[in-house]
Amino acid sequence: MSSGDIKDITSVRLVVEPAAFVNAIESANDEWEGRIVAAFHRLKRTEERLPRSKLQFDDDWTERHKNFHMALYSTCTSQRLFMLCSNLFDQAERYRRFCAINRQKPRNTAAEHRGLMEAALARDADRSARLLHKHITRTAEDPYAMFSP
Repeated sequence: MSSGDIKDITSVRLVVEPAAFVNAIESANDEWEGRIVAAFHRLKRTEERLPRSKLQFDDDWTERHKNFHMALYSTCTSQRLFMLCSNLFDQAERYRRFCAINRQKPRNTAAEHRGLMEAALARDADRSARLLHKHITRTAEDPYAMFSP
């Protein structure tokens, strides 16, 4: 783990994931909306069941978190772009866990996920991309000081 690696993963995610999200919104349908609502519901239920301090290491939450994000991109017309999102999400996971433990500022990821869902369901591509950019960036904010350059 290094500051260079998290910066690299984050910068690539900021290109790839908003592009996939916007593309998915352009190709959206009722089934896509249903997947997003269902994935959000499952993620929320896990968050309600577990104490906040346990979420960052809970494998069920981690799986449901990824499923929610992949539901957002699921109507992306490029399979390669979708797979890049999935692969980058997996690569970022160890940093997400590290950041969650070492976070200096409180974070309400449940509200962030609700905002992403609502923007998606409104099919507001600009707002969706903006919220996703902020969501991805916030994951990598605090730990930079933890790593040597």
